Amino acid sequence: MSDLTKPVYLGDGLYVEFDGWQVILFASNGEERTNTVYLEPGVLDSFFRYCNDLKAAMQNRQPCVSAEPREMVIVPWRAGD
Repeated sequence: MSDLTKPVYLGDGLYVEFDGWQVILFASNGEERTNTVYLEPGVLDSFFRYCNDLKAAMQNRQPCVSAEPREMVIVPWRAGD
């Protein structure tokens, strides 16, 4: 298993790392961090839900619109699925 506390380059100047509690996304201009976002567990769950909805909509060519709020379900999304 890789060391999740070390920054990982995602592409387009975006990096991710984990501090043991939250996921940290940050942009870099190649010399320093320029913007940082901290995703605590609840926010990360919401982000995973959004990514899953987006992935399903793109696969089914459906509009990315949800008519009703729904219960949050954690379904990890992996690039390349």
